Amino acid sequence: MDRSITEYFYEPDGVKGHSCGYCGSKEDTSISHGMWAHRLTCEDYQDLIDRGWRRSGKYCYKPVLDRTCCPQYTIRCKAIEFRISKSQKTVLKRMNDFLLRDKRREGSSAEESAKVQATSSSSCGESETKPVQPTATSVPSSEDSTASKSTEKAVTPGSGPDPNKPPCRKAKELRRMRKQQKLAAKAPAEAERTEPSPDKHSNPTTARPNPTREDKDGRVTGKDSSSVSSTSFLEVGPDGKKPLEMFLSLAASDKPPAHKLEMKLVRSSPPSAEFQATFRDSYSLYRKYQMAVHHDTEDKCSEKTFRRFLCDSPLVPTKGEAGWPCDYGSYHQHYYVDGKLIMVGVVDILPKCLSSVYVFYDPDYSFITPGVYSALRELELTRKMYLQCQTFEYYYMGYYIHSCQKMRYKGGYFPSCLLCPESYRFVPIEPCKPKLDVSKYTRLNDAPTEPEAVERWLNSTMVLFEQQGMPYQIFRAICGDRQDPKVKEYASLVGPKVASRMLLFLG
Repeated sequence: MDRSITEYFYEPDGVKGHSCGYCGSKEDTSISHGMWAHRLTCEDYQDLIDRGWRRSGKYCYKPVLDRTCCPQYTIRCKAIEFRISKSQKTVLKRMNDFLLRDKRREGSSAEESAKVQATSSSSCGESETKPVQPTATSVPSSEDSTASKSTEKAVTPGSGPDPNKPPCRKAKELRRMRKQQKLAAKAPAEAERTEPSPDKHSNPTTARPNPTREDKDGRVTGKDSSSVSSTSFLEVGPDGKKPLEMFLSLAASDKPPAHKLEMKLVRSSPPSAEFQATFRDSYSLYRKYQMAVHHDTEDKCSEKTFRRFLCDSPLVPTKGEAGWPCDYGSYHQHYYVDGKLIMVGVVDILPKCLSSVYVFYDPDYSFITPGVYSALRELELTRKMYLQCQTFEYYYMGYYIHSCQKMRYKGGYFPSCLLCPESYRFVPIEPCKPKLDVSKYTRLNDAPTEPEAVERWLNSTMVLFEQQGMPYQIFRAICGDRQDPKVKEYASLVGPKVASRMLLFLG
């Protein structure tokens, strides 16, 4: 049995801070606990991020929310219920225009891309447009047009709109009118192809020759399980709103697309053969991104930094579910346009979620808003994998920082929840925002919960001493209670489930 092994960095004089990259403070105002993960099972890391931890390479950290300058709340989106917002639709339309017609938005830049991403901070639910009722459009008859010609008035330039011409229509109205015309032309053809079925069992839309079922672990089984993945998310909901997959798919066209997009999920730790073969391309892209977007110097973008920050991972690979494209563990998702690597998304595949770690891209492609596009693709992957494992339903986006305007965009992925720092329960983000407007640190869960008492699980906390795993109670009997402050703080931060499984290195 693989056990996690970590080394907790205990500071007897209190945890120290450092400068903050969010608010720009040069003082030691950003405060977090930390530990080094020599080895970490995917199950343990899942439970750790549900306690507010995150990893950067093999270093795991947990912000001290009531003391740090910019409190960071763990945020996750329930992918299976995700509703795309108006600004996110705009990003996908821009990407599809680029792929189909090589259409690039004029004046696009990294700054503009960041601005579009920031506008995604508006609530998805509020920004979702309602279906527009069809309106009748009057068409003038030939007699009316003849009469109008006889009463035409001379118009001089600069005197205002021409009264002899109909008023200009908005682009939205013209699109709606064209859509209505297409639907009207399509309806008779559909009616001719549709034949009444003798009974419900012979109707191809209701017949299921290979019914699916769920096993005890919540996995979809049966011969028809693949057809579920190809149809269940491509249906318009009862409220008339389209699912994410409809916006991601390219529209049918008589002409071949101008560009070809390919995505590959590559295992980064332990590195697969494909990861090693493409490492130089990934590193070059990372270096270009960090220097252009974050203005890092060359020495800060070294290969060693890249490996430690985005390639090394403590996660122990575990066999994935049947039908999945990968196992549990750490991966890089590569995005290629016409065979050129333009973006890399760093992700962890865990028992209940896809956890986004980082994304870097070619600044020359900022016009497609890569950060938002990669998040939507990762949501799509989560939804696909959910079909084979119904416990895999969340997309974790790292931290939501309400006090930092540029980090609020993560709240635009609906429905999202924030982790309460006191009860460790996830709470819908909408009722949290008014609280965070008043105070940057607050308890998010209104329901009363019993306070945690670390003494209840302190003795059962597992430690590693002289290459032997043992409960802390036995360590105490051997070495005394000199490690009590360190072990108590560690056990309270990781929680009872992880403390009873993960080995804390004590020498």
